[in-house]
Amino acid sequence: MARPESRDVSPRLSGKLTGYLAILAGAFLFGMWATVGKFALANVPPITLAWFVQSITAVAFAPFLGRLRLRRPDWARVGVASVLGAVAAPTMYFTGLNLTSPVSAALLSNTEALFTVVFAFVFLKERLSLGGYLAAAAILAGAVIVTLDLGQARGDMGSALIGNVLLVLAAMCWGGANTVARVVTARHDIPSFVCMQLSLGSLILAPIVLATGNSLFVPPSGIPIAVLRTCFTSRCGRSAPSRRGRSSPPPPPSASRSRSRSASP
Repeated sequence: MARPESRDVSPRLSGKLTGYLAILAGAFLFGMWATVGKFALANVPPITLAWFVQSITAVAFAPFLGRLRLRRPDWARVGVASVLGAVAAPTMYFTGLNLTSPVSAALLSNTEALFTVVFAFVFLKERLSLGGYLAAAAILAGAVIVTLDLGQARGDMGSALIGNVLLVLAAMCWGGANTVARVVTARHDIPSFVCMQLSLGSLILAPIVLATGNSLFVPPSGIPIAVLRTCFTSRCGRSAPSRRGRSSPPPPPSASRSRSRSASP
């Protein structure tokens, strides 16, 4: 009787270890995200880089587009998620990053989790434990400190403050996009949703780039670092559902009951 249990324990430990290693790898990549973006901004204007990153990531998710099965009400939600998460957020993020330091950008990006919690609380009626609310309060306090701490800013302190505020606003938009995505991906395939969200965002952003006097052309010297930045975007999920780890829709009650029966001794 003891041997079957030991066989079950080993896969569980292996699965946990793999999960922890994946989280550490993701945290490492996410820590480099702002630094790589800062290098990319040396050769590419912020709004052009925002368009480029969304477009290349949409192409990367294009093979999943065949799974698209959106219902009519979901298209409006996809439009909102696109405007928030693939137009407004990346534009403000790269503009803010261009005005402040990568350290501030990395720290302030964590407020995305805070805004996601707030929006999910208000609109989805989701609740956290006391520890979760304390963690959210800690994020808020840290964001205020980082936003107003301009002592390490190089150059104009006013520009650094504007950059920090833009980073917080970008996180707020991504938090809103996460909440909208949560509704759609609860009953829809995630990769195809990501592809459609980023594709619509790229189509909306392209004329805005041109209207602001910028070009859609990325200099050859800026392509490698911009592509690397895009890889970080795909991993860290600036496409809302992918980073948040949204799971598949819950199984129907009958499936849940059959599972519980099979699992019972």
